Amino acid sequence: MARHLCIHGHFYQPPRESPGLDAVLTQPGARPWHDWNEKIWAECYAPNAAARVLDKDGFIARLSCNYARMSFNFGPTLLTWLERERPETYVAILDADRKSRERCGGHGGAIAQSYNHSILPLCNDRDRVTQIEWGIADFRHRFGRAPEGMWLPETAIDTPSLEAMAERGIRFTLVAPSQVRRVRPIGSGPWTDVSGGRIDAKRAYLARLPSGRSIAVFAYHAALSQAVAFERMLDDGARFAERLLGAFDASAPASAPQLVHIATDGETYGHHHRFGEMALAFALDRVEARADVKLTNYGEYLTVAPPQHEIEWFEPSAWSCAHGVGRWSTDCGCNFGTRGPSGPFDQVWRSHLREALDVVRDGVRPTFEREGAHVFRDPWAARNAYVDVVLDRSTVALDRFFDRHGLHPRDPDARVAGLRLMEMQRQAMAMYTSCGWFFDDLAGIETQQVLAHADRALQLARGFAPTEIDAIERSFLAVLERARSNVPQRGDGRRIFVEEVAPRRVDLDDVAAHVAVSRLFQPAAADEALYAYAVSSSVARREQHGRSSLVVARVDVRSTLTGERGSFDAVAAHLGEIALVAAARPATGQAEFDGWARDLVAALHRGEPVRLAAAIDATTRKGARTLGTLWHDERTRVLRHVLRATLTDVDAAYRRILESAAPLVRFLDDVGEPLPAELEPAMRFALQRELDQALSVPEPDLDHLARCFVEAKRERKDAAADVHAARLENLLRRAARAFAARPDDGVGLARLARVLDVALEAPFGVDVAAVQEIVFRVGAGERATQRARAAAGDESARAWSTAFEALCARLRIRP
Repeated sequence: MARHLCIHGHFYQPPRESPGLDAVLTQPGARPWHDWNEKIWAECYAPNAAARVLDKDGFIARLSCNYARMSFNFGPTLLTWLERERPETYVAILDADRKSRERCGGHGGAIAQSYNHSILPLCNDRDRVTQIEWGIADFRHRFGRAPEGMWLPETAIDTPSLEAMAERGIRFTLVAPSQVRRVRPIGSGPWTDVSGGRIDAKRAYLARLPSGRSIAVFAYHAALSQAVAFERMLDDGARFAERLLGAFDASAPASAPQLVHIATDGETYGHHHRFGEMALAFALDRVEARADVKLTNYGEYLTVAPPQHEIEWFEPSAWSCAHGVGRWSTDCGCNFGTRGPSGPFDQVWRSHLREALDVVRDGVRPTFEREGAHVFRDPWAARNAYVDVVLDRSTVALDRFFDRHGLHPRDPDARVAGLRLMEMQRQAMAMYTSCGWFFDDLAGIETQQVLAHADRALQLARGFAPTEIDAIERSFLAVLERARSNVPQRGDGRRIFVEEVAPRRVDLDDVAAHVAVSRLFQPAAADEALYAYAVSSSVARREQHGRSSLVVARVDVRSTLTGERGSFDAVAAHLGEIALVAAARPATGQAEFDGWARDLVAALHRGEPVRLAAAIDATTRKGARTLGTLWHDERTRVLRHVLRATLTDVDAAYRRILESAAPLVRFLDDVGEPLPAELEPAMRFALQRELDQALSVPEPDLDHLARCFVEAKRERKDAAADVHAARLENLLRRAARAFAARPDDGVGLARLARVLDVALEAPFGVDVAAVQEIVFRVGAGERATQRARAAAGDESARAWSTAFEALCARLRIRP
C-alpha cells in the first residue's frame, strides 16, 4: 500500500511539583480540579484512552483508544504524574504502544522526549546530553523497549542536538516545515530551496551530520496541523477525515509511497477543543475503513519508505518561534499579544531570566564537581545515570546506583551527600523548562516555577558551601533585578523571587512545624508520610484554654529524596479564628524541652496570646509559620477546621430568618410571586450549605440529595456549581467502580442506576463519560452471561438484564 497516514500528538505538561515537597499543590486557577494536571487529565488524557464513538442515533457504539492508532510522545514529567496519580490512564498509554507494535510490524506508536522540555540548542553540552539520555532511559523504563524516535521540545534543533540523538541510536525526529532550508536527492544533485515551509511533507528526509552519522527527519503538514490546532477542524470528525485524505497527491503514481502526517499538541484533542478526542476517533475510523490508506507510525513508514532525499536545516530553529529560538532567550516578538494599560507587553525579561539561571547553573557546578569527587567515581557520569533513581527510589535501586558509581557505596553519610548533589543537579536542569519563557510576562506561574527550581538548587548547594552559594545567590538576584514585569505592581524579578518564590522554600524544620499544625486538629499515627518526607512524632503537651489550643511535640523528619534527617522540638498554637502560629527548632535535651513546653503552656493559660505568639516566633530565626504561609493544601485543611464554627453560626442565623419567613416564602411560591431580594441571600446560603453537606460525605442520602436538587432548580442558582458537579462526578465514579468490581450483583447495579438518576436531575451539568466507559467495558461481558441465564429461566438474571438495559438507555450506550 502506497498511501500512509499518521497523526502525532505531543502530550506534555510542565513540572508543577513544589521542588521542596515533590508534590503538586492546589492550583486555584484549575478549580474545581485540584491542579492543572488533574483538569487536563479529565479533559484530554483519560478521554483519549476511551474516546466515545457514536452511532447514527447518538448512542455510544464503541470506545476507541486513540493512542493505539496514532504516533505520540508523553513528556516524562507528565508520565511520572500519571503513574502516581492516574494509574489507569498510564497503563492504557503503555498498552496502546504494545497494540500499535502488533498493528505496525513491531514498530510502536510511542516515541521518546528529551526529559525536562528545555530548549536543547540553548543548553550547554552536558545538559543536552543528560536531557537526551534521561529521556531515553525514562522511555525504556516505561515502554520496555528502545525508542526509535525522539521529540525535541518545541521541535528545537541544532547540529549538536541531532548528533547527540543519532549517537544514541535515535532513528528519527520531527520538525516544522519552516525549519528546513533546502533539499536534494541523497548524495548528489543540486539543492532546492524550500525555505518558508515549501518542503514536500509527504516523505521522510535524511539529515547528514558532521560526524558521519545521520538521522531521519519528518517535516509535518503545516497547514493541516494549523487547522487542527487553531481553525476548529475538530468540530466535525467527518470534515477532519476528509481534509486528511484530501492531502494525498492524486497525481502521484499509484505505487509511489506518500505519508500525510500532522503534529500538534496532544492536548488539542479534548482540552483545547472539547470533544476533540471524539472527532479524532471518528476520523481514525474513517481512514481505517479505507482500503487504499494505511494508518501508520513513523517507525513503520521508515521501514517501508526510507529517505531518498537529504536536507539542510535552519540552525537553531523551532516550531513556535519565527526567530530561531528567540522565544526562550530574547524579546524576539513571538508572544500572545497581551496588552496592559500602557500598551503591548514586552519580553525583554526573557534574556535576563536566562542569564540569571545560567548564574545558578554555572555557580553550583564547582560545588558539584568538588564535593562529588569525594562521593562518585565520575560525578557527571553519575548524573547521567541518576535518572534510574528518579524512576525507582527503592533501596535496591539506590544500592545499585551507588555500587556502580559511588566511592563509598554503603557509607550513609556519603549517600546523603551524593543524593543532595544529584537532586541539586536535577533542579538545575528543571529550571530550564521552556514554559518559563513561553508566555508573555515574568510574573506568570510558569516563570515562578522555574525560579522555584533554581531556589531549590541553591538551597541544596548551600549545605556544602554556604558562603560561596550566598555570593552566587546575590549575583543571581542582581541579574533578576534587571528583568521587569509588565505589571507594575509585580515589580522586577528580584522582587518576585524574594516575595513570591523564596517563601515557598522547604526545610526540614518547616516540615516539623507543619506536623505540629496537623496535630492541633487531628491525631495521627506515630509514623506517616508527608509529601516527600517520612515523619515520626510524639505529642508531649496538648492544651486548651478557651478558644485557644496548643500542641508541643517532638518530631523526626527524613527526606525520602535525599535521606537527610533532623529531630525537632515543634510547637503550634491556634489562638482563635485565623490566628495560628507554628515553628520548630533543632531538638534539645529533655530538661530544656520540658522547660520550654512548660513556659508555652503557662503563657496559654495566662491568656496571653500575644506573648505566646512572640515566644513561638522566637523559636526560629526565620520566624514562625502562620496560616498565610502554610503550604496551600495544609492551609486548606486547617481552614476547614477554623471555618467550621463560624459557618455553623452563620448557618444558624440564616435558618432562623428562613424559619420565621417560611409561611411567607411558601405563599409567594404558591402564587408565583418572586422572593423579595432581601431574602434571596439567606435562601441561597441555606441551599448552598445543604448541598455542600450532602455531597461532602462518601455515601450521601440520595433521597435528600434529590430534594436539594429540586430546591436548587427552583432557586436557579448554585454559586458552587463547578465544585458540586466535581463531587457528584466522583460519587458517580465510585458507584460505577463498585458495580465493575461485582457486575453480577444486582444491588451494585441498582445503586449505580439510582445515583445516575439523581445526578441527571442536578441543576448543573454532570460529565458521565467515566461512567459510560466503565459500564460499556464491564457490562458487555456480564450482559451476555445474564441474558443466557435469563433465557434459561433465571428470574434474578431477567431482572438484572432489564435494569442494565435501562441503565444503558439513560447513559446513551448501545450495549
